[in-house]
Amino acid sequence: MSKDPVKRLNAHNSGKVRSTKAKRPFEIVLHEEFEDIKSARNREKYYKTGFGKKVWMKKINIGLGFPARSRPAGGLAGNP
Repeated sequence: MSKDPVKRLNAHNSGKVRSTKAKRPFEIVLHEEFEDIKSARNREKYYKTGFGKKVWMKKINIGLGFPARSRPAGGLAGNP
């Protein structure tokens, strides 16, 4: 969750976030906007539940055939 997702993505990809430094590069695969922070937080919490995670994976994996976390930044070129 961020007010500036591109800035947050750049921070993760530049290694400034210690917890994600070894797992980069990242890409934005889903972007949703909300009127208030409470609604955004509720959606984020929902996606972290078992059922919510299944819904999220369906949204981002349409036709890809493999989990999003294994998808390289920059697209699908060169993947089976």
